[in-house]
Amino acid sequence: MTSEQPSPADPGDPVPARERVVVRRAPKVWGFLALGAIAGVVATLILTFAFRPADGGPTVTEDGTQFGLTQVFGFLLVCLIPLGAALGALVAIILDRVMARGAVEVEVERIDVAGPVTEVTDDEAAAIAATESTTPDPDEESRRS
Repeated sequence: MTSEQPSPADPGDPVPARERVVVRRAPKVWGFLALGAIAGVVATLILTFAFRPADGGPTVTEDGTQFGLTQVFGFLLVCLIPLGAALGALVAIILDRVMARGAVEVEVERIDVAGPVTEVTDDEAAAIAATESTTPDPDEESRRS
């Protein structure tokens, strides 16, 4: 049996740092907003067709103003879509608060893998720019043809 032994740590390897973080689930708010808006559209359809006049004509108010079926649908749509979206957002906020109670604090190891930042001198930048400008771009050549 052979057992692999870990190689000695390279001095250049990043050292892991231990941290405590909170892990919890959170609802997707945009999904709840969209679902609420869709519920507003469904409620609009139900209210528009459930309370239309029995004769199928326009809706008439007390002062004699007449509104067609599409106008009533539009009025209700303008009111109920934002109301449904707001209710969806409220449900998302309530769910977020409930799920926050189940948050767990765990200890993790953080390893920074980014190397040290090196500054580029003006001479090096000019050399890089000259190299890039002299290298032919195959896409550019095909556009010229």
